[in-house]
Amino acid sequence: MRRVHFPLQHNHTGLKPADCESAPLMTLYHTEWCPECTLVRTRLDELEIAYERVIVPDVRPFRTQLFAVSGQYYVPVLVDGDTVLTETQDILNYLDSVV
Repeated sequence: MRRVHFPLQHNHTGLKPADCESAPLMTLYHTEWCPECTLVRTRLDELEIAYERVIVPDVRPFRTQLFAVSGQYYVPVLVDGDTVLTETQDILNYLDSVV
């Protein structure tokens, strides 16, 4: 399993630290102003799934860490181990399937 780690600008988990030790966290790359990102964050919180939040720059060419992970510059992107999802509906469907 290959994971790329970058400095986090903002970190959020919906569960207690003890809950997070049992499974690796999903990582959500997003912006605060993106409506589709809000949909994904809301679903993660509703399902009480622990995740890391990585806020990417507003300007797409500066989203180098996002490109390194997903091969594109658009948000939201959800990474769960080797799974990388780049479409909002695919992310929501995936989240519903893992609970």
